[in-house]
Amino acid sequence: DGHTTMLLGAARYLADTKDFDGKVVLIFQPAEEGLGGARAMLA
Repeated sequence: DGHTTMLLGAARYLADTKDFDGKVVLIFQPAEEGLGGARAMLA
């Protein structure tokens, strides 16, 4: 899945960036291709 790959790529980039001094929360939405994934996360 393209969205998961992009998010994992961003996570790896930030982990490899030694001068990054911040906090990031990455959220992977289940079943994001359909309409039900976000509903499960918000419930």
